[in-house]
Amino acid sequence: MSRPAGGNLRICDGAALVECAPQLRETSRLHEFAERVPFDQRKIPFRKPRQKYLPSRPSLAYAGRLQACCKATVVSCERQNPDEKGMGITGGKPMKRRTVLAGLGATAAAGVLGIPSILKAQTPVTLNGAVQFNDDHAFTKALVRFEELVKKYYGKPVNFTLHKNSSLGLEKQYFEYMSQGKAVDYGIVSPAHMSTFAKAAPFIDAPFVFKGIEHMNKVVAANILAPIADEVAGKAEVVLIGYAGGGIRNIFANKPLRNLADIKGLKVRVQGAPIWSKTFAAAGMAPTVIAYNEVYNAIQNGVISAGENEAAGVEAMKFYEVAPHLNLTQHAVSIRPICFSVKTLKTLPRELQDAIMKAGKEAGDFGRQLESSEEVTKLDALEKAGKLKRVPFEERDAMKKLTDPVMAGYAKEIGAEAIFEKINVA
Repeated sequence: MSRPAGGNLRICDGAALVECAPQLRETSRLHEFAERVPFDQRKIPFRKPRQKYLPSRPSLAYAGRLQACCKATVVSCERQNPDEKGMGITGGKPMKRRTVLAGLGATAAAGVLGIPSILKAQTPVTLNGAVQFNDDHAFTKALVRFEELVKKYYGKPVNFTLHKNSSLGLEKQYFEYMSQGKAVDYGIVSPAHMSTFAKAAPFIDAPFVFKGIEHMNKVVAANILAPIADEVAGKAEVVLIGYAGGGIRNIFANKPLRNLADIKGLKVRVQGAPIWSKTFAAAGMAPTVIAYNEVYNAIQNGVISAGENEAAGVEAMKFYEVAPHLNLTQHAVSIRPICFSVKTLKTLPRELQDAIMKAGKEAGDFGRQLESSEEVTKLDALEKAGKLKRVPFEERDAMKKLTDPVMAGYAKEIGAEAIFEKINVA
């Protein structure tokens, strides 16, 4: 397909395929002529076929092949503007999540109205998801539920491919892919991995933010986290469509830890967001950042002595094999947003966008309920099998008191004091 000088074929946000329609028609005629007339029977030059061999309009089969190559509802030949990179959906100033969602409907409508009739018939959309764990993990089950709900609410064919067991990398990479609009369209990501784009994001998953699963459910239901979701959508172009998680995080170690004296100087792996290192250091530990898939080997080789995770992660990664003591610090409740790429979302029909948003919220609620209900069951089974031993931590309140000034200072630093106050009184 020929292109205007300096132009690139790319997914657009609703522009009609107008300028390149003549080239498409000519290309389709030549292809159909080549397909219908055997080479040895052609008595005319290929580039100038006689009119009797030319169909009156492009074949639908060719149009279908063109669509498959473009992989989009709407295509456009237009120049790419480097100034648009990293901006909101319309290429201007970074937008809030509410503005992002409001603009998606107009984008989808423009695409449907502007596209030539020969390109409207399409194969079903295929969306790609990613998760670090296997089929048994609560995060995977939450994403599967999300897929089921989207199909239910959309009511039209749509395909999902969920890449499991870290086959596309780790959560940090998933989020970067979604922000770029490539490889991964949806997934579950720790807020700690969003800090590069949105400084406030790790705040919703920091130690001692939530008092328990019931408290977290109240905060989510009251939409207190909306300003942080707005920042993520505007700066990273990733929308938080639901909140899974619900697991209680404890410290697993190669030795029992019962009080503050026991954890003093403890070499423990923490998540990458700075607030985790600051709070654990305030409690007297020696935190270090290590990739999640390297924690097992780091403990086994004596690089660190401990890590922190919820029961589902301890079971899935088999941390109990190198750190059989689960010390019940209960220092955090995991909250794991279900994320969706804005760059992908804006190319989808309005009805599918609505189905995705509705399904995301419900799948997040399902994920929190599932993981919190499985917590005790998983730990009971592991302890009964002799794989780990739960160790009561006697000074949780004292540990929290040491970290409170750090959390207050962090909330002030990122301008989240009002949100922090609302969370505390929820």
